[in-house]
Amino acid sequence: MARECSGDSECELGEVCRSGRCVAGCVSDTECTGGDVCQGGACLPPCGGDGDCNGGLICQAGKCVPGCPNDESCPEEQICEAGRCLPGCLGDTECTGELVCRDGRCVSAACISNDDCSAPTPACDLLTGECVVCTATAGCPGVLAKCDTSVAGGRCVECLASSDCTDSAKPVCDPSHVCVADPSQASAQIAAVRASGDGGGLSLPISGAVVTYLKPLAGSEQAGFFVQAEQAGPAIFVMVDPATLSPSPSIGDRVSFTVTAVDTIAGVKQVTGIFGLSVLSQATPTQPLVQQVSSATDLVSALGTYESEIVSFSATVSGPIAFAGGGHVAAPISTVGVAGNPDLKLRLSEAANAAAGLGEGCSFTLGYGPMWRYYETAQPSVYSASYLTNVTCPAPKVLSALATSATEVQVELDRRVAPGSVLANGSQLTFTNGLSATGATVNGTQIAVTTTPQVARLAYTVTVAPTVTDTRGSGVDPAHNAAPFTGYLASAVLRITEVNPNISGGRDLVELVAVSGGTVRDLVIQEDGASSRATIATLPDVTVAPGDLILVHVNPDGTAGDPVASETVSKNESTAPNAVPGAWDFVSTMSSTSGLVFSHRVIFVKTPTGELQDAVAFVKSNISSAPAGFPAALQAVQAAGQWSPASCGGADCTYTSSPTAV
Repeated sequence: MARECSGDSECELGEVCRSGRCVAGCVSDTECTGGDVCQGGACLPPCGGDGDCNGGLICQAGKCVPGCPNDESCPEEQICEAGRCLPGCLGDTECTGELVCRDGRCVSAACISNDDCSAPTPACDLLTGECVVCTATAGCPGVLAKCDTSVAGGRCVECLASSDCTDSAKPVCDPSHVCVADPSQASAQIAAVRASGDGGGLSLPISGAVVTYLKPLAGSEQAGFFVQAEQAGPAIFVMVDPATLSPSPSIGDRVSFTVTAVDTIAGVKQVTGIFGLSVLSQATPTQPLVQQVSSATDLVSALGTYESEIVSFSATVSGPIAFAGGGHVAAPISTVGVAGNPDLKLRLSEAANAAAGLGEGCSFTLGYGPMWRYYETAQPSVYSASYLTNVTCPAPKVLSALATSATEVQVELDRRVAPGSVLANGSQLTFTNGLSATGATVNGTQIAVTTTPQVARLAYTVTVAPTVTDTRGSGVDPAHNAAPFTGYLASAVLRITEVNPNISGGRDLVELVAVSGGTVRDLVIQEDGASSRATIATLPDVTVAPGDLILVHVNPDGTAGDPVASETVSKNESTAPNAVPGAWDFVSTMSSTSGLVFSHRVIFVKTPTGELQDAVAFVKSNISSAPAGFPAALQAVQAAGQWSPASCGGADCTYTSSPTAV
């Protein structure tokens, strides 16, 4: 009895599976009856035309067989038409009307010789009978004597290969088909500029480098452009606004100029003065200069070898997006080659960040961007969200909620919220304990919800509906859609009056005064505010009066007479010898046992929503090694309008700006 089967592979050699049974297969048509033909080892009815065949096969002699794929697969003097080899024409006389014979086919022709064509398409393509810009043998006189036939219709260029370049000063044919100087010479010139000491009075040439990126004005950082000659670098940033130059450089311009001044700003070697800019050629492809660095393991450890060069990579945002200098934000990222290193960050202009909608957990590909740096932190940069592709992000999460008035709650998400997804009546935000939403507006990652009157200090929870989405259209994660908060009580306003950062045993002190009364609950005292930010104290729920003094004890030692618990009932609650009578003694919540850092520092007072109440910069005059994070901390204060001047000569304040950050 024939074995059951579902395919030929389940049958013995010489058998085929037909109607669910293994049967003997045929070898030739003679084994078939009733007019059937042998195909694929089975007797089948013959095909009557190509429509009876599948998979691009044609019907030939009653069998479905592969057709010809092109003219080359046919015998000489035959052409492939619809999968069949057919005799082609041998001359124009075999064609009718105005048709001419080209490659065995009768086609309409605009030309049969160059005499039939005129500018701007003076050459006749004899293969197609069309007038074109040029062919391999015609149409390109003068300096642009070569025809780039890879472009439809042709394009007259200076060279197709370096062998076409006869000028010894320009021996290399670049990707834009222009004869140029050896790019290694421009690389050597860039390297010489990078190696020069900071200052003016220079006369260093750079000739033949390609403009790879235009850095726009963003925040307090000046506009400029990057130049590079070879994929492996080096490259350098020219801090001169392209709009102030004539001609104004564009991406792909091969340029020449003389460097007159350089500076190193926050670790970035920059050209700060040039003259004699000229554009040698335009439209040079810059993609060949891009380094794919997804797997590179030395982006941080060998940052100097990548600085200002154009890179591409895929990565995942591994931390929160935070302030990164005026007009910029940054977030730590992980690539295949560098994972979990806090000194690798994606830096974006605020405009690019708003358009991209990135957040922690998002993965992306940066197709093209310059490698910036902030001292030892690598900061590949983005000034247009169009350079970011393959962006995928987790659903947005609710991070926190805070009552900002008796009738308003601020809900914070980890992603930018799509304003159109939030109803104006606030009905997508619900509360416990009888509180109701009466309206809602969106500002970035925050939703400001107006509510019915809250009960001071009463515990509430807000829940956000999944119909609220981020700017990429993802709804709020149901597993992370709620946050607790307590009813509003007006906050006090504090000012820093004194800091003692060098007491033995790290038992340092921060003194503040209340300039207006209210609760100090969740007011935050921070040190620095840049990448090395540390929270000194989160203050307890205590109501203070105007003029009240507050003393924060850092790393207190009870055996030395320090208070080890915050006063929450009265200013004279603590009996510790070092508690100050008539002042509120609070104990620091920072984990460090070494106290405040005795160095350049900025001390901040912030509200629970992150608004700056006060900030004071402190400088240690006899410091041996200036901390890298101090300038960024000062820049954050300037950006908030809490420090004067607002910039240093129109740029971010650094150790080398004028005036300097110290």
